[in-house]
Amino acid sequence: MAASAAASAGASVLLIEGTSRLANKLRLTGGGHANLSHEGDLSAHLAHVPRNPAFAQPALAALDAASLRAALAAWGLPTVADEQGRVFPATRNAHQVAAVLRNRCLSQQVGFRLSSPVDQILVQQEAVTGVRVGSHQITAGAVILATGGASYPETGSDGSGLRLASSLGHKITPLQPGLVGLHVISEDTAPLRGLSLRSVPASIVQQGRALGSRRGDLLFTQDGLSGPVVHNLSLLLEPAPCHAQLHLHLLALQGFDSEQARQVAAGAAQKAWHSLLLPNVPSRLQRYVAERLGVSLGAPWRSLGAAMQARMLALTEALPFEVNVVAPLERAMVTLGGVDVTQVDRNTMASLLVRGLYLAGEVLDVTGESGGYNLQLAFSTGYLAGQSAVATL
Repeated sequence: MAASAAASAGASVLLIEGTSRLANKLRLTGGGHANLSHEGDLSAHLAHVPRNPAFAQPALAALDAASLRAALAAWGLPTVADEQGRVFPATRNAHQVAAVLRNRCLSQQVGFRLSSPVDQILVQQEAVTGVRVGSHQITAGAVILATGGASYPETGSDGSGLRLASSLGHKITPLQPGLVGLHVISEDTAPLRGLSLRSVPASIVQQGRALGSRRGDLLFTQDGLSGPVVHNLSLLLEPAPCHAQLHLHLLALQGFDSEQARQVAAGAAQKAWHSLLLPNVPSRLQRYVAERLGVSLGAPWRSLGAAMQARMLALTEALPFEVNVVAPLERAMVTLGGVDVTQVDRNTMASLLVRGLYLAGEVLDVTGESGGYNLQLAFSTGYLAGQSAVATL
């Protein structure tokens, strides 16, 4: 997208790729179906960018989801949105997306140089003069660094761009895995393995501080928790220590708060407590909650003492799991951290340290939630960087 935007503005563009194939990580997105973006206006997208949303605002305004879909359609790639609002190519084929983007660049006379890792960005008098690839120097009036983060290094997203930016004085905020499942440390969740919950509210607490809440699908895995709601909550974790507590809000899943649940239970106190507090929760999860409470699943509400009733309300309002992140960075969906955005002009994606250097995509410390928001960020920051870089020439 950066190369096409720069070429559209009249620049002569060379796209340098470290691997033997373009768009390697793009081909993996959405399980190979390429979740490109998400329906919604600018404010809706920013609500799903928990990491430095203010920095992302000008880029998303320059190329929003509707504009991206229109551009792709004009280039021969119609898109569709599913029931959740996630945008995919109509063919659900990520390889086709890569091919369309390549063909777009070819039609604009963009040059390609594959299998050519950049070893150094050349600078004189605090301005870019080109890059060095092996023993070759390539002169350029502007350089756009769009190398990705440090997850899935076999795709070329191996942290090399972060090392290049650091060598020029850019601060790199600490890296950690993002959009990952969480390992349950203390509670035995074996009885729940394979159970999925639809649109469950959940929140994350770390070192006694509530970091945020999300709603979405959740899956109990062999050793922990996964699914979109867990992945999105993982973005909120502080890098160290990574131990935290994830709360499932089962009363909220029924549309209750604790006081409403108390009133419902008091009005039908002869009924079993689980049918009052957890009527729409799968039976396996009902049994699990009962075991953690140490009470019979069918016990009538009125048979329980006030202390147990209070404990039930507390546990079903916020069922806690002690968790940590165990996925290695190289297998995370996204990299949290990256080039410090205070050293980048958000209106142009230009480095504030080196004239002629622009940065885009996951190399920046900007992260969105799952559902197409990160690819939209990559397209938008690349588009803005490509347009802005031409002004340097």
